[in-house]
Amino acid sequence: MENSPNNIDQLIKAKFDGFAPAPPDHIWSGIEKGISSHPAFFVRYAKPIAAAVILLAAILLGILLFTS
Repeated sequence: MENSPNNIDQLIKAKFDGFAPAPPDHIWSGIEKGISSHPAFFVRYAKPIAAAVILLAAILLGILLFTS
């Protein structure tokens, strides 16, 4: 009964189960071009920005403490 014409949909499903076509090479090259190899602006400059913020906060805190 497994190969009967009444169960052709199940037969086709069983034959194609796990099938995954490989994408063409031009698709992969487009994906590789779309992926940035350089980190984002904030990621690249996170440490200098954090250092500048801490330095600015220290200067402002010093001004507030020593002028009052």
